[in-house]
Amino acid sequence: MATPFQNPTRLYALLARDATTGLVIRRGPARHVAFVGWDREHDTFQVSQWLAGRVYSRRCDLSPDGKHLVYFATKANTGSAGQYRRWTAVSKAPYMKAVAFYPCVHDIAGGGVWLDDTTYWLSESIPGSHSTVEEPADLRRADAPSDGLPCRPHDPQFIRAARDGWEFVGEFAVVFTPEERREYFGNTVRRGFGIELRKHIQGEWWLHQTCCFPNGAPETGGSSFDRYSTVNAATGKRMDHHFWEWAEVDRDRLVWATAGCLYAGELGPDGVGARKLLCDFTDMKFQTVEAPY
Repeated sequence: MATPFQNPTRLYALLARDATTGLVIRRGPARHVAFVGWDREHDTFQVSQWLAGRVYSRRCDLSPDGKHLVYFATKANTGSAGQYRRWTAVSKAPYMKAVAFYPCVHDIAGGGVWLDDTTYWLSESIPGSHSTVEEPADLRRADAPSDGLPCRPHDPQFIRAARDGWEFVGEFAVVFTPEERREYFGNTVRRGFGIELRKHIQGEWWLHQTCCFPNGAPETGGSSFDRYSTVNAATGKRMDHHFWEWAEVDRDRLVWATAGCLYAGELGPDGVGARKLLCDFTDMKFQTVEAPY
């Protein structure tokens, strides 16, 4: 039986703050990614579009009303060995088709965050790292970044985390397990650093997330993965969820992804109780879909 690390399907999700919608970013096999709209009120899912490339999920964001998305993507340059095209785009969720398109003119990690329903900020390690191809009249790009957590104040992942209620716990050295090394960094990378965050779930229960990076990862990019735990602040009980690849607090429930499946559950005195399978994404196949705009 395959372990979650051996499953080629990877999931990450973004939740709209002021609406009951979301977006699931599904990856797998390598260099293939799909966007899937999520109606969180009824837990129904709509596959939108695929990309034969890579989307950097942690550098993406969904507008508060759930109507627009900003994402950072790369795609192999046909005919240029080892060369990639990189861009940040704004689209109408849950689709990929750009309404604003910004090629990266330097080898940087892009992406951005939404400041409100119509205003977004783009991440740039060097001012002017994005060129502008098109911008819509009804949306506005902000010049000044929004402040994130003290560990990385201008990183989209941590700006979004601070905005969405995550608290900074601390930063420390981590040792990667053999499975983590093989999956994320290669067997030669054994150590790195972790940034631990926490978010209140209900009662005394908190969701803890440790964002793990290899040593030397640049401020604006680099490979990373997340570890998750649920912690009871009153009793000190800690449950490590080794195979969760994404987790969040969705209103009065906990939602998480593992082995290509999305689950929801509630917490009881002993931790995560009965879980409900919301969707199994493992059997999805690449297809060409036109956006309806």
